[in-house]
Amino acid sequence: MSPAQPVEPPVRLTKASLLICYVRDAMASLAFYRDVLGMKPLEASPHWVELDAGGIHLALHPHSKMPEKREATLPFLVFPVEDVVGTYERMLAHGVKFLTPPKEVFGDANLVGLSADLADPDGNLISIVGTVPRK
Repeated sequence: MSPAQPVEPPVRLTKASLLICYVRDAMASLAFYRDVLGMKPLEASPHWVELDAGGIHLALHPHSKMPEKREATLPFLVFPVEDVVGTYERMLAHGVKFLTPPKEVFGDANLVGLSADLADPDGNLISIVGTVPRK
């Protein structure tokens, strides 16, 4: 099949509503997502935590085979923020440990997209991203 010849798919999925992140301890992870990232819990038990992640629900679900070290190629949970540098600095001031400071990840002649990456206590990757004027 060539990219120039589109195929009519059997269905069209248009909206994701839930993302499941596997964790070692759902209640311990709840503290990070609620108290550090400011997400509102919708449901919380030792077997399932569901949070409002702004347009999608984030579920934290324990898995008995969580590896000690997560692969760098796992998906990132990306949160757009109005002021990426200010958000990064406020999170740093509250003890959040980042994997990277804000760095350029996209842009054009006028805007630069900056991303700062961190991991939750189980190694799930999270990024805050925003744009700033190009200097």
